Parts: sequence; C-alpha cells; structure tokens
Amino acid sequence: MSARRWRLVRGALTVAGFAYLFAAWLQLIPFTLNLGVPPGFDTFAYWMADPAEPYRLSHLGTEGAYLYSPVFAQLLSPMRLLPLELAYGLWISASVAALWWMRVLWTVAFPPVLMELYAGNIHILYALTIVVGMRWGAAWALPLLTKITPGVGIVWFAVRREWRRLGWALGMTAGLVVLSVMADASVWRDWLDTLSKNQGRSLNMLSDQVPLVVRTGLAAALVGWGAFRDRQWTIPVGVLLAMPVIWPGAAATLIVLVSPRWRTAERMPSTVG
Repeated sequence: MSARRWRLVRGALTVAGFAYLFAAWLQLIPFTLNLGVPPGFDTFAYWMADPAEPYRLSHLGTEGAYLYSPVFAQLLSPMRLLPLELAYGLWISASVAALWWMRVLWTVAFPPVLMELYAGNIHILYALTIVVGMRWGAAWALPLLTKITPGVGIVWFAVRREWRRLGWALGMTAGLVVLSVMADASVWRDWLDTLSKNQGRSLNMLSDQVPLVVRTGLAAALVGWGAFRDRQWTIPVGVLLAMPVIWPGAAATLIVLVSPRWRTAERMPSTVG
C-alpha cells in the first residue's frame, strides 16, 4: 500500500472510531462492546479512591473497586476536587494524547482501544510506558505501582545488563513507595490485605484458567528470551500476558507493535549472548 493511500486509510479509521465513540458517549447508539457498563467505569474507581481509605470498596469486578497501590491514589488525589465528568474527560484526553504521540491515533477504530477510552482504564498509558520506558526506565514505575505484574517488562533490562535503566525503574518505584509510606503506612497494610482477599477471585475470564503466578513466569521467560534474541515485541506481549486480569481492553497495550515511535525507540547494544 502506498504512503498516500495508507494516510487516507488511517484518517478514515480515526474518524470512524471517534464517531462511534462520541455517538456512544451521547447515547445516540449503544456501546455494543461493553453492554451494561457506563462510560468512565474505571476512571470512576480512580476518582473516588480516598487516599486515606482507598480500599473500602475494593472487590474485584465491582463498581468503584480500587486495587492499585496507595501511591497511585495519593498522586491522583487532586482529581477528586473535580467533577467526575471533568476528571474522566482529562483522563481520556491523556489517553488520546498518548495515542497521538505514539502515532497510532487510527487504532481508535479497533475494539480494545475503543473499550479503553469508553471505560477510562490505564492500558493505553501502559502502552506509552513501554515505548517511553525503552529510553527512560523510570516510566516503569507506573505498572509496578498499579497492577504490579505488568512491570515484568523490566526483565528486558536485567537480561541485557542495562543496569542504569533497571536502576531507574526500581529506584523510582522504591522512592515513591518510601514517600507514600512516610505519609501513611496504614494504607499499605490495607492494600496488602486487599490483594490477599481478592487473590483467586474468578471473573469467568479466559485468563482465570491459568494462575497469575504461572502467567507472570511465562511472561518473564518470554521477555528474557526476547532480550537475548533482540526481539522487542516480546515486551508488550509479556506485559499483556502478565496482567492480573486480561480484560478485553487490555489488548490495547499491543498498539505498541504498530507504533512508529516504538520502531525508532533507542535500543542499547546487547551485552548478552
């Protein structure tokens, strides 16, 4: 396909995707990809999480369930001062900006990305983390302090002996944890208790059939193999595989694979094998 024709196709996909999304937001048509879930379902959980008591409604799969670390709730606490509609709009704007920066705005026409924008989840920002994290390891603090296991991507740095990037990833994560614990240590105990209570909770998802520890181990092995073989595609695939729950929208992390930014990301020479 010629470059001109591809630009036209991308433009058409972008218009079609946003047209469908806006029509669903305005309730002109039903959002058929996720019936029964209102727009901003996941952003609502971030918005209502009280930093002093974020886990009182944290039951996996229920409305308002907040399961990320206390750090995330503390950092997003200013969002609670805004009306939910404005907070949701800002969250979606950040996700759309990430798509634009990665030069994959046209992927809005595909179901996982549409679902992410409708629900206001975090997986598009994970895709951004993967791209940016190849240069600035500190970006990996986002998955490590939210869903935790998708941080398996840092295995790439360990295997390739990219100690500076690995150090930034772990150092930024540890630094934020220390500051958060100093602010309120009790919520960290609550978080660990919440994770324990939700462990093994079934949502009848395909990912429930394989224990998280097994999937995370497979993801780490895949990323490690990719690091030896210089196969960067293993990073987003490993991140998806290691999701605590592989929601359909989680596949939005794979937009990395078609991002020109990803293809031109800085790549350090391998020091292994």
